Amino acid sequence: MKPDAAHYVGLALHELATNASKYGALTKPEGKVEVRWRLAPEEGGAVEISWQELGGPPVEPPKANGFGRMLIKKLAATALDGRADLEFAPGGVKWRLRFPVSHVFQKHRS
Repeated sequence: MKPDAAHYVGLALHELATNASKYGALTKPEGKVEVRWRLAPEEGGAVEISWQELGGPPVEPPKANGFGRMLIKKLAATALDGRADLEFAPGGVKWRLRFPVSHVFQKHRS
């Protein structure tokens, strides 16, 4: 994986995990987080990473927009020429990041 892709994906996942442990699904013993990824052939090839919290307390959208939300929703997507969706669903936070597969593989020099 290209360093920039790993860096921004890692930062977003760290922020999501921190929030889940402070406010979300990971505050309850029965809470869990599902993280999935897939290669999406549509749109010329994309990587899709999704996060879903389950079994936590009811979710309410934060009242303030802080750096963490900007990181999760905009910074990672912009840095990877992709898009991110963040939903504060009552049953748990959902996040999806899609970016071109070209950000995953480095070109080798010959």
